[in-house]
Amino acid sequence: MKKKNLSLLFIICLLMLNCTHQKEDDTIENDLLLKKHFNSTELRGLSDIIAFTDSIVLSKNTNKNVKKAYKYYLDSIFNRYASRNSIAFSIENKNSLFVKISPDLFAKIWKKKPKSNRKKAKSYNFEIDNSIKFNAFGGYMKYIKELSEQDKKYESINNVINAVGSLGMPTITEILRHRAVFDHDNIHDRLWISIFLLSIDDKKNIKKSNQP
Repeated sequence: MKKKNLSLLFIICLLMLNCTHQKEDDTIENDLLLKKHFNSTELRGLSDIIAFTDSIVLSKNTNKNVKKAYKYYLDSIFNRYASRNSIAFSIENKNSLFVKISPDLFAKIWKKKPKSNRKKAKSYNFEIDNSIKFNAFGGYMKYIKELSEQDKKYESINNVINAVGSLGMPTITEILRHRAVFDHDNIHDRLWISIFLLSIDDKKNIKKSNQP
């Protein structure tokens, strides 16, 4: 009887230890795949990106449960984006983040799109030239490609973005349509949703007055 109790106690301790490790490992800084593609400064920047989008989403929702807040927010973005009259975050909100993260991390995820009359400018000013586009061939997409070998939903995302060469409106619409497949408890999904929301910037089809 004593042996059975000791065995049971050992199993319980092992399970508790495993759960603790899983919780510790499920962060940007501890994820092995992310550490392979981003340095320590960039990893902190990725954490800042998630924290930033969390704060915006929660500020727009009376429900302070992060999972439920994201579900509601993505539902509302899908409905409005399908009508071509809204983007996820305002330009002003996004700029407040972009000026804080490192230029190297920014370049791995996005590209800067200067206004046509400033194409020859040597420097880029977010306050003036505030248009960005997702970098379909940057370091972040290299990480997505490797992630797709572990998680099949990223295989289709990787294939479509590489084939089209951008994160265009049809792709954005389809990702929003299948938003339920993303798990907020999964650090890779959480990072993707954050970057995805920050990347929606189709100004030609958007009424600025409707930006959250």
